[in-house]
Amino acid sequence: MGFSVLPPFRAFGVQGHGYAYEDQDRFAQRLEGLKDAWAQRFQSVDRTQPLVFPGWDDWDEEGRYTAGGSERLAAQ
Repeated sequence: MGFSVLPPFRAFGVQGHGYAYEDQDRFAQRLEGLKDAWAQRFQSVDRTQPLVFPGWDDWDEEGRYTAGGSERLAAQ
């Protein structure tokens, strides 16, 4: 279809709006680490392997998933 889907960048535990589960110093350190990780991810986005999804060739004439498709996805 003309585009690739990259693995997600996950950031957990962002707090605010009255919710807090760690002190401000620890939160600031963790947030800086997340920002650094995001910057690294962004700089390497052109070298990131896209996720592999089944294509038309992975299905038989009756709409069943074929062994070849399973092997291709498992190699990911």
